[in-house]
Amino acid sequence: MIVDALLLLLLMSFSIHILILIFYLLSKTRALFIWFLATAFSNFIIGMILTVVAIRNPERIRTMNLEFISWVLSGFISLFMLSIKIYLATRIYRRRRDPSSYHYSYFGKKVYNVATVKNYEVAIFILSMPFFLICGAYFLAKLRAMYL
Repeated sequence: MIVDALLLLLLMSFSIHILILIFYLLSKTRALFIWFLATAFSNFIIGMILTVVAIRNPERIRTMNLEFISWVLSGFISLFMLSIKIYLATRIYRRRRDPSSYHYSYFGKKVYNVATVKNYEVAIFILSMPFFLICGAYFLAKLRAMYL
């Protein structure tokens, strides 16, 4: 049970680390860089604790519930991908509401500029779709199997 909890803690810390890395690359603030270093340090410490536990008690590794861990991992990945999609959609929506990102055509319709949606946002949205769908489907299928 200790190994399961440590693996889930490492998973959460690693996904927060990736999320902070994405936010840092988008805004490049000093506070996000410090958070990036802190999560990197926490990943290292949790990994070292897991290594020590695995070396001292290898029977705990054998008794791990891998099906439960893969279920939680798939749910966490799908929620992570969903949060990235929601974040991108809200950024695009805010940019769309800005009057400098559109003009009116001759017929009175709004015409959006090309800069309203950035190329990397479309790429992230499309490339994260398979992970979201596969992991979400696995999570929901296992969730349904647990209650039947």
